[in-house]
Amino acid sequence: MGTDPRSKLRGAPDTPGLAAHHRRDTMKTLVTVLALGILFGLPALVQPTNAAPSMDDVRIKALQDCSGMEKKYTQYTWDVQQLELYRACMAQRSQQE
Repeated sequence: MGTDPRSKLRGAPDTPGLAAHHRRDTMKTLVTVLALGILFGLPALVQPTNAAPSMDDVRIKALQDCSGMEKKYTQYTWDVQQLELYRACMAQRSQQE
């Protein structure tokens, strides 16, 4: 008799036409996923050149400014004043103390 006609419908390995078709579909899917991944993922890795300075830079500058301001008061004479000046300075720069 011959081969079972239903084997062609199931994509059996002895049918090279269907196996090649499945490989092409798989490759198309992989290429599409890769292209979409690059399309949407690459902009996340690129930093704009005109971006605002990071919060770390802003915080470092605020810490330097406010620490310098409080140094003119010694701790044993102006302890509370020193702390209040530092807190106010950091608050003006929208930073946590």
